[in-house]
Amino acid sequence: MRRLEWRRATVLGLLAGLLGCQQGGSQQLGGGTEVGEWVVQRAGFGGVSEQWGSGTCRPGGQSEFRWIDCRTKGKEEPILLASSQPLSPAVDVTNHSLHFWIRMDDPSHLGGLELRLASGKFERGMAAFLVPLYDDPPFNMIQGGVWTPLSFSLGTARIVGDVDLQRISRVGLYVADNGKGPVQLEWTGLTAVEQTSEGYVSFTFDDGTLSHFEVAAPAMQKHGFRGTAYVMPDEVDGKGFMTSDQLDQLRGDYGWDVAAHHAIPFTQMKTGELEPAILSVQHYLRQRGFDAGLGHLAYPLGRQDPMVVRPLVRKHFTTARLASAGPETIPPADPHLLRAVNVLNTTTPEEIGKVALRAKEHGEWAILMFHLLNDDPKLEIAYAIDQFEKALLEVEKTGVKVLPVSEVWDRIERIRTVRGVAPQAPVAVRGRVLAPPSR
Repeated sequence: MRRLEWRRATVLGLLAGLLGCQQGGSQQLGGGTEVGEWVVQRAGFGGVSEQWGSGTCRPGGQSEFRWIDCRTKGKEEPILLASSQPLSPAVDVTNHSLHFWIRMDDPSHLGGLELRLASGKFERGMAAFLVPLYDDPPFNMIQGGVWTPLSFSLGTARIVGDVDLQRISRVGLYVADNGKGPVQLEWTGLTAVEQTSEGYVSFTFDDGTLSHFEVAAPAMQKHGFRGTAYVMPDEVDGKGFMTSDQLDQLRGDYGWDVAAHHAIPFTQMKTGELEPAILSVQHYLRQRGFDAGLGHLAYPLGRQDPMVVRPLVRKHFTTARLASAGPETIPPADPHLLRAVNVLNTTTPEEIGKVALRAKEHGEWAILMFHLLNDDPKLEIAYAIDQFEKALLEVEKTGVKVLPVSEVWDRIERIRTVRGVAPQAPVAVRGRVLAPPSR
Protein backbone atom coordinates (compact mmCIF):
# COMPACT_ATOMS: atom_id res chain seq x y z
CA MET A 1 0.00 0.00 0.00
CA ARG A 2 1.23 3.52 -0.75
CA ARG A 3 2.12 5.93 2.01
CA LEU A 4 1.76 9.67 2.06
CA GLU A 5 4.72 11.52 0.59
CA TRP A 6 4.48 15.19 1.53
CA ARG A 7 7.07 16.83 -0.72
CA ARG A 8 7.46 20.05 1.26
CA ALA A 9 6.27 21.16 4.65
CA THR A 10 6.73 24.13 6.94
CA VAL A 11 6.89 22.91 10.52
CA LEU A 12 6.29 25.38 13.31
CA GLY A 13 8.42 23.49 15.83
CA LEU A 14 6.65 24.98 18.83
CA LEU A 15 7.64 22.32 21.31
CA ALA A 16 10.96 21.67 19.64
CA GLY A 17 11.87 25.31 20.07
CA LEU A 18 10.45 25.27 23.56
CA LEU A 19 12.92 22.54 24.47
CA GLY A 20 15.72 24.17 22.49
CA CYS A 21 16.08 21.03 20.39
CA GLN A 22 16.36 20.56 16.65
CA GLN A 23 13.46 19.44 14.52
CA GLY A 24 14.45 16.84 11.95
CA GLY A 25 18.16 17.42 12.51
CA SER A 26 18.06 20.91 10.98
CA GLN A 27 19.77 24.09 12.08
CA GLN A 28 17.94 27.34 12.72
CA LEU A 29 18.60 29.68 9.82
CA GLY A 30 16.35 32.73 9.80
CA GLY A 31 12.88 31.94 8.48
CA GLY A 32 13.54 28.30 7.73
CA THR A 33 16.04 25.78 6.43
CA GLU A 34 15.33 23.24 3.75
CA VAL A 35 16.39 19.78 4.88
CA GLY A 36 15.83 17.09 2.27
CA GLU A 37 12.10 17.16 1.63
CA TRP A 38 11.25 19.28 4.65
CA VAL A 39 11.26 22.98 5.38
CA VAL A 40 11.76 23.44 9.09
CA GLN A 41 11.15 26.52 11.22
CA ARG A 42 11.93 26.68 14.90
CA ALA A 43 9.94 28.84 17.25
CA GLY A 44 12.27 29.32 20.19
CA PHE A 45 10.60 30.43 23.38
CA GLY A 46 11.15 29.81 27.11
CA GLY A 47 10.74 26.58 29.00
CA VAL A 48 7.63 24.77 30.16
CA SER A 49 6.32 24.96 33.69
CA GLU A 50 3.19 24.24 35.70
CA GLN A 51 0.97 27.30 35.40
CA TRP A 52 -1.28 25.93 38.11
CA GLY A 53 -1.90 22.64 39.88
CA SER A 54 0.75 20.32 41.26
CA GLY A 55 2.89 17.99 39.22
CA THR A 56 6.32 17.64 37.69
CA CYS A 57 7.59 18.77 34.32
CA ARG A 58 11.02 18.40 32.75
CA PRO A 59 12.68 18.01 29.33
CA GLY A 60 13.24 14.43 28.27
CA GLY A 61 14.48 12.34 25.39
CA GLN A 62 17.60 12.10 23.32
CA SER A 63 19.54 14.61 21.28
CA GLU A 64 17.66 13.86 18.05
CA PHE A 65 14.25 13.41 19.59
CA ARG A 66 13.16 15.49 22.57
CA TRP A 67 9.95 15.75 24.51
CA ILE A 68 8.40 17.20 27.65
CA ASP A 69 7.95 14.68 30.45
CA CYS A 70 5.22 15.45 32.97
CA ARG A 71 3.49 13.64 35.81
CA THR A 72 0.40 14.31 37.90
CA LYS A 73 0.11 13.45 41.60
CA GLY A 74 -2.72 10.94 41.15
CA LYS A 75 -5.09 12.87 43.41
CA GLU A 76 -7.54 14.25 40.84
CA GLU A 77 -5.60 17.53 40.81
CA PRO A 78 -5.40 18.78 37.20
CA ILE A 79 -2.35 20.66 36.01
CA LEU A 80 -1.75 23.08 33.17
CA LEU A 81 1.67 22.83 31.55
CA ALA A 82 2.52 25.84 29.44
CA SER A 83 5.32 27.94 28.03
CA SER A 84 6.74 30.22 30.69
CA GLN A 85 7.54 32.89 28.09
CA PRO A 86 5.32 34.01 25.20
CA LEU A 87 6.13 32.90 21.68
CA SER A 88 7.80 35.67 19.71
CA PRO A 89 6.71 36.36 17.08
CA ALA A 90 3.17 35.16 17.68
CA VAL A 91 1.82 32.48 15.32
CA ASP A 92 -1.24 32.76 13.08
CA VAL A 93 -3.05 29.40 13.24
CA THR A 94 -6.15 30.38 11.27
CA ASN A 95 -6.76 27.99 8.36
CA HIS A 96 -4.53 25.43 10.05
CA SER A 97 -4.93 22.20 11.92
CA LEU A 98 -2.77 21.28 14.91
CA HIS A 99 -0.72 18.08 15.14
CA PHE A 100 1.39 16.66 17.95
CA TRP A 101 2.71 13.42 19.46
CA ILE A 102 1.86 12.03 22.88
CA ARG A 103 2.78 8.98 24.96
CA MET A 104 1.63 7.88 28.40
CA ASP A 105 2.25 4.88 30.63
CA ASP A 106 -1.28 4.11 31.77
CA PRO A 107 -4.19 5.85 30.00
CA SER A 108 -6.63 4.23 32.45
CA HIS A 109 -5.53 6.89 34.96
CA LEU A 110 -6.33 9.74 32.58
CA GLY A 111 -9.28 11.90 33.57
CA GLY A 112 -8.96 14.68 31.00
CA LEU A 113 -6.59 16.00 28.35
CA GLU A 114 -6.75 19.25 26.36
CA LEU A 115 -4.41 21.16 24.12
CA ARG A 116 -4.84 24.88 24.81
CA LEU A 117 -3.78 27.95 22.82
CA ALA A 118 -3.89 31.54 23.99
CA SER A 119 -3.00 34.96 22.58
CA GLY A 120 -2.39 36.37 26.04
CA LYS A 121 -2.81 34.97 29.52
CA PHE A 122 -4.81 31.74 29.68
CA GLU A 123 -7.18 33.20 32.23
CA ARG A 124 -8.23 35.85 29.68
CA GLY A 125 -9.16 33.40 26.95
CA MET A 126 -8.12 30.30 25.04
CA ALA A 127 -8.95 27.81 22.30
CA ALA A 128 -9.18 24.34 23.84
CA PHE A 129 -9.03 21.05 21.97
CA LEU A 130 -10.34 18.06 23.88
CA VAL A 131 -8.88 14.57 23.43
CA PRO A 132 -11.92 12.26 23.63
CA LEU A 133 -11.75 9.40 26.14
CA TYR A 134 -13.89 6.26 26.34
CA ASP A 135 -14.48 3.66 29.04
CA ASP A 136 -13.60 0.83 26.64
CA PRO A 137 -9.75 0.99 26.37
CA PRO A 138 -9.46 -0.57 22.85
CA PHE A 139 -11.81 2.18 21.66
CA ASN A 140 -9.28 4.93 22.46
CA MET A 141 -6.65 6.35 20.15
CA ILE A 142 -4.21 6.84 23.05
CA GLN A 143 -3.02 3.55 24.50
CA GLY A 144 -0.24 2.77 26.91
CA GLY A 145 3.47 2.84 26.19
CA VAL A 146 3.47 3.96 22.54
CA TRP A 147 3.74 7.29 20.76
CA THR A 148 0.43 8.35 19.22
CA PRO A 149 0.01 11.23 16.75
CA LEU A 150 -3.03 13.44 17.35
CA SER A 151 -4.48 16.28 15.31
CA PHE A 152 -7.24 18.86 15.66
CA SER A 153 -9.12 21.12 13.32
CA LEU A 154 -9.88 24.63 14.50
CA GLY A 155 -13.50 23.72 13.90
CA THR A 156 -13.37 21.48 16.98
CA ALA A 157 -12.03 24.24 19.26
CA ARG A 158 -13.89 25.25 22.40
CA ILE A 159 -13.43 29.02 22.55
CA VAL A 160 -13.37 30.51 26.04
CA GLY A 161 -13.08 34.24 26.63
CA ASP A 162 -10.92 36.39 24.37
CA VAL A 163 -8.42 34.68 22.07
CA ASP A 164 -6.93 35.91 18.79
CA LEU A 165 -6.11 32.89 16.61
CA GLN A 166 -3.99 35.14 14.39
CA ARG A 167 -1.65 35.90 17.27
CA ILE A 168 -1.15 32.73 19.33
CA SER A 169 1.64 33.33 21.84
CA ARG A 170 1.13 30.60 24.44
CA VAL A 171 0.70 26.85 24.17
CA GLY A 172 -0.49 24.69 27.04
CA LEU A 173 -1.51 21.17 27.88
CA TYR A 174 -4.21 20.52 30.47
CA VAL A 175 -3.79 17.12 32.14
CA ALA A 176 -6.05 15.59 34.78
CA ASP A 177 -5.91 12.16 36.37
CA ASN A 178 -8.98 10.35 37.67
CA GLY A 179 -7.64 9.65 41.16
CA LYS A 180 -6.75 6.03 40.41
CA GLY A 181 -3.08 6.87 40.04
CA PRO A 182 -0.70 9.41 38.50
CA VAL A 183 -0.56 10.12 34.79
CA GLN A 184 2.95 9.87 33.33
CA LEU A 185 2.78 11.73 30.01
CA GLU A 186 5.25 12.76 27.31
CA TRP A 187 4.42 15.44 24.76
CA THR A 188 6.22 16.71 21.65
CA GLY A 189 6.15 17.78 18.02
CA LEU A 190 3.38 20.38 18.03
CA THR A 191 2.95 21.71 14.49
CA ALA A 192 0.48 23.97 12.70
CA VAL A 193 -0.60 22.47 9.37
CA GLU A 194 -2.00 24.78 6.72
CA GLN A 195 -5.43 23.91 5.34
CA THR A 196 -4.67 22.94 1.75
CA SER A 197 -7.86 21.10 0.84
CA GLU A 198 -11.58 21.64 0.80
CA GLY A 199 -13.53 19.59 3.26
CA TYR A 200 -15.26 16.30 2.54
CA VAL A 201 -18.03 14.11 3.91
CA SER A 202 -17.98 10.33 3.57
CA PHE A 203 -21.11 8.33 4.36
CA THR A 204 -19.92 4.96 5.65
CA PHE A 205 -22.05 1.96 6.56
CA ASP A 206 -20.81 -0.90 8.71
CA ASP A 207 -21.62 -4.62 8.49
CA GLY A 208 -23.28 -4.82 5.06
CA THR A 209 -26.91 -5.03 6.10
CA LEU A 210 -29.69 -5.11 3.51
CA SER A 211 -30.88 -1.58 4.36
CA HIS A 212 -27.67 -0.15 2.94
CA PHE A 213 -28.63 -1.42 -0.50
CA GLU A 214 -32.39 -1.03 -0.30
CA VAL A 215 -32.54 2.34 1.50
CA ALA A 216 -29.23 4.20 1.67
CA ALA A 217 -27.93 3.71 -1.87
CA PRO A 218 -31.06 4.85 -3.79
CA ALA A 219 -31.71 7.71 -1.37
CA MET A 220 -28.15 8.98 -1.70
CA GLN A 221 -28.15 8.59 -5.47
CA LYS A 222 -30.96 11.16 -5.69
CA HIS A 223 -28.52 13.71 -4.25
CA GLY A 224 -25.52 12.57 -6.30
CA PHE A 225 -23.88 11.05 -3.20
CA ARG A 226 -21.92 7.79 -3.11
CA GLY A 227 -20.97 5.88 0.01
CA THR A 228 -18.66 3.25 1.46
CA ALA A 229 -19.92 -0.13 2.67
CA TYR A 230 -17.60 -1.88 5.13
CA VAL A 231 -18.77 -5.47 4.74
CA MET A 232 -18.17 -8.74 6.58
CA PRO A 233 -17.61 -11.40 3.88
CA ASP A 234 -18.72 -14.24 6.16
CA GLU A 235 -22.14 -12.59 6.49
CA VAL A 236 -22.69 -11.84 2.78
CA ASP A 237 -25.80 -13.70 1.48
CA GLY A 238 -26.95 -14.24 5.06
CA LYS A 239 -30.34 -13.25 6.45
CA GLY A 240 -30.61 -9.49 6.75
CA PHE A 241 -27.38 -8.89 4.83
CA MET A 242 -26.65 -7.93 1.24
CA THR A 243 -26.13 -10.63 -1.34
CA SER A 244 -23.07 -10.89 -3.56
CA ASP A 245 -25.13 -9.64 -6.51
CA GLN A 246 -26.33 -6.63 -4.50
CA LEU A 247 -22.75 -5.76 -3.60
CA ASP A 248 -21.90 -5.88 -7.30
CA GLN A 249 -24.77 -3.48 -7.98
CA LEU A 250 -23.72 -1.26 -5.10
CA ARG A 251 -20.36 -0.81 -6.75
CA GLY A 252 -21.43 -0.87 -10.41
CA ASP A 253 -24.79 0.91 -10.39
CA TYR A 254 -24.33 3.22 -7.39
CA GLY A 255 -20.55 3.82 -7.48
CA TRP A 256 -19.90 2.85 -3.87
CA ASP A 257 -16.76 1.50 -2.27
CA VAL A 258 -17.06 -2.02 -0.91
CA ALA A 259 -14.43 -2.18 1.83
CA ALA A 260 -13.18 -4.43 4.66
CA HIS A 261 -14.83 -5.27 7.97
CA HIS A 262 -15.18 -8.37 10.17
CA ALA A 263 -17.69 -9.86 12.58
CA ILE A 264 -15.12 -10.49 15.33
CA PRO A 265 -13.12 -7.66 16.94
CA PHE A 266 -9.47 -8.03 16.01
CA THR A 267 -8.50 -7.58 19.66
CA GLN A 268 -10.34 -10.81 20.52
CA MET A 269 -8.53 -13.01 18.03
CA LYS A 270 -5.88 -15.45 19.21
CA THR A 271 -2.24 -15.18 18.17
CA GLY A 272 -1.90 -16.39 14.61
CA GLU A 273 -5.58 -15.84 13.75
CA LEU A 274 -5.55 -12.16 12.89
CA GLU A 275 -3.43 -12.06 9.75
CA PRO A 276 -5.24 -15.03 8.11
CA ALA A 277 -8.55 -13.29 8.90
CA ILE A 278 -7.34 -10.07 7.27
CA LEU A 279 -6.08 -11.94 4.21
CA SER A 280 -9.37 -13.79 3.93
CA VAL A 281 -11.36 -10.54 3.87
CA GLN A 282 -9.04 -9.04 1.28
CA HIS A 283 -9.17 -12.21 -0.82
CA TYR A 284 -12.96 -11.92 -0.97
CA LEU A 285 -12.83 -8.25 -1.98
CA ARG A 286 -10.17 -8.92 -4.60
CA GLN A 287 -12.01 -11.89 -6.07
CA ARG A 288 -15.19 -9.84 -6.40
CA GLY A 289 -13.32 -6.99 -8.07
CA PHE A 290 -13.80 -4.49 -5.23
CA ASP A 291 -10.36 -3.00 -5.79
CA ALA A 292 -11.24 0.56 -4.70
CA GLY A 293 -12.21 -0.57 -1.19
CA LEU A 294 -9.59 -3.29 -0.86
CA GLY A 295 -7.14 -1.16 1.10
CA HIS A 296 -9.67 0.39 3.48
CA LEU A 297 -10.81 -1.12 6.78
CA ALA A 298 -13.27 -0.32 9.55
CA TYR A 299 -12.03 -1.82 12.83
CA PRO A 300 -14.66 -4.32 14.06
CA LEU A 301 -16.50 -2.63 16.94
CA GLY A 302 -13.90 0.14 16.65
CA ARG A 303 -11.44 -1.83 18.78
CA GLN A 304 -7.70 -1.92 18.16
CA ASP A 305 -4.40 -2.09 20.01
CA PRO A 306 -0.94 -0.78 19.17
CA MET A 307 1.08 -3.95 19.73
CA VAL A 308 -0.68 -6.62 17.64
CA VAL A 309 -3.59 -5.17 15.68
CA ARG A 310 -2.19 -1.90 14.35
CA PRO A 311 1.08 -3.35 12.96
CA LEU A 312 -0.80 -5.94 10.90
CA VAL A 313 -3.41 -3.42 9.81
CA ARG A 314 -0.66 -1.03 8.67
CA LYS A 315 0.92 -3.89 6.74
CA HIS A 316 -2.22 -4.72 4.76
CA PHE A 317 -4.40 -1.59 4.63
CA THR A 318 -3.98 1.99 3.43
CA THR A 319 -6.49 3.36 5.96
CA ALA A 320 -8.36 2.02 8.95
CA ARG A 321 -11.36 3.76 10.50
CA LEU A 322 -12.27 3.90 14.18
CA ALA A 323 -15.84 4.09 15.46
CA SER A 324 -15.57 7.36 17.36
CA ALA A 325 -13.70 10.58 18.13
CA GLY A 326 -15.33 13.04 15.70
CA PRO A 327 -14.14 14.70 12.48
CA GLU A 328 -10.78 13.96 10.91
CA THR A 329 -8.16 16.49 9.82
CA ILE A 330 -6.67 16.70 6.33
CA PRO A 331 -4.10 15.26 6.41
CA PRO A 332 -4.99 12.83 9.21
CA ALA A 333 -2.51 12.43 12.04
CA ASP A 334 -2.58 8.68 11.43
CA PRO A 335 -4.39 7.09 8.45
CA HIS A 336 -4.79 3.89 10.46
CA LEU A 337 -6.63 5.73 13.23
CA LEU A 338 -9.17 7.60 11.10
CA ARG A 339 -11.80 9.15 13.32
CA ALA A 340 -15.53 8.83 12.73
CA VAL A 341 -18.71 10.69 13.60
CA ASN A 342 -20.88 7.98 15.13
CA VAL A 343 -24.49 8.53 14.02
CA LEU A 344 -26.90 7.19 16.66
CA ASN A 345 -30.69 7.13 16.91
CA THR A 346 -30.51 10.39 18.91
CA THR A 347 -28.48 12.26 16.26
CA THR A 348 -30.62 14.83 14.47
CA PRO A 349 -30.42 15.64 10.74
CA GLU A 350 -29.58 19.22 11.72
CA GLU A 351 -26.58 18.01 13.74
CA ILE A 352 -25.35 16.05 10.74
CA GLY A 353 -25.77 19.16 8.61
CA LYS A 354 -23.67 21.18 11.06
CA VAL A 355 -20.94 18.54 10.92
CA ALA A 356 -20.96 18.75 7.12
CA LEU A 357 -20.85 22.56 7.11
CA ARG A 358 -17.95 22.61 9.54
CA ALA A 359 -16.09 20.12 7.35
CA LYS A 360 -16.47 22.46 4.40
CA GLU A 361 -15.49 25.59 6.31
CA HIS A 362 -12.49 24.11 8.15
CA GLY A 363 -11.15 21.62 5.62
CA GLU A 364 -12.17 18.61 7.71
CA TRP A 365 -13.02 15.08 6.65
CA ALA A 366 -16.30 14.11 8.31
CA ILE A 367 -16.57 10.32 8.13
CA LEU A 368 -20.17 9.58 9.11
CA MET A 369 -20.70 6.07 10.52
CA PHE A 370 -24.11 4.40 10.14
CA HIS A 371 -25.27 0.89 10.95
CA LEU A 372 -28.96 -0.03 10.64
CA LEU A 373 -31.58 2.01 8.82
CA ASN A 374 -35.22 1.26 9.62
CA ASP A 375 -38.60 2.85 10.44
CA ASP A 376 -38.46 2.14 14.18
CA PRO A 377 -34.88 2.64 15.42
CA LYS A 378 -35.05 1.23 18.93
CA LEU A 379 -31.40 0.19 18.92
CA GLU A 380 -28.91 2.97 19.62
CA ILE A 381 -27.00 2.18 16.41
CA ALA A 382 -30.16 2.26 14.26
CA TYR A 383 -31.30 5.38 12.41
CA ALA A 384 -34.76 6.27 11.17
CA ILE A 385 -35.22 6.22 7.39
CA ASP A 386 -37.12 9.52 7.33
CA GLN A 387 -34.39 11.15 9.43
CA PHE A 388 -31.73 9.77 7.08
CA GLU A 389 -33.48 11.35 4.11
CA LYS A 390 -33.66 14.67 5.97
CA ALA A 391 -29.96 14.38 6.83
CA LEU A 392 -29.13 13.99 3.14
CA LEU A 393 -30.98 17.25 2.45
CA GLU A 394 -29.09 19.01 5.25
CA VAL A 395 -25.74 17.84 3.86
CA GLU A 396 -26.68 18.81 0.31
CA LYS A 397 -27.56 22.35 1.46
CA THR A 398 -23.99 22.90 2.67
CA GLY A 399 -22.48 22.25 -0.77
CA VAL A 400 -19.73 20.08 0.74
CA LYS A 401 -18.28 17.36 -1.47
CA VAL A 402 -19.55 13.88 -0.59
CA LEU A 403 -17.27 11.05 -1.73
CA PRO A 404 -16.43 7.44 -0.82
CA VAL A 405 -13.47 6.90 1.49
CA SER A 406 -11.13 5.67 -1.25
CA GLU A 407 -11.70 8.80 -3.37
CA VAL A 408 -11.10 11.20 -0.50
CA TRP A 409 -7.92 9.32 0.32
CA ASP A 410 -6.77 9.49 -3.31
CA ARG A 411 -7.21 13.27 -3.19
CA ILE A 412 -5.23 13.49 0.03
CA GLU A 413 -2.41 11.48 -1.52
CA ARG A 414 -2.28 13.83 -4.49
CA ILE A 415 -1.50 16.80 -2.28
CA ARG A 416 2.15 17.63 -2.86
CA THR A 417 2.62 21.02 -1.24
CA VAL A 418 1.48 21.32 2.35
CA ARG A 419 2.64 23.98 4.76
CA GLY A 420 3.11 22.78 8.29
CA VAL A 421 2.36 19.07 8.00
CA ALA A 422 3.36 16.85 10.89
CA PRO A 423 5.44 14.00 9.41
CA GLN A 424 4.40 10.40 9.80
CA ALA A 425 6.98 8.31 11.63
CA PRO A 426 9.42 7.10 10.63
CA VAL A 427 10.71 10.04 8.59
CA ALA A 428 13.97 9.77 6.68
CA VAL A 429 16.07 12.93 6.97
CA ARG A 430 19.52 13.02 5.36
CA GLY A 431 19.74 9.26 5.32
CA ARG A 432 18.74 8.84 8.98
CA VAL A 433 15.45 7.68 10.36
CA LEU A 434 14.09 9.87 13.11
CA ALA A 435 11.10 8.32 14.82
CA PRO A 436 9.57 8.43 18.27
CA PRO A 437 11.67 5.91 20.22
CA SER A 438 9.98 2.86 21.69
CA ARG A 439 10.60 1.74 25.23
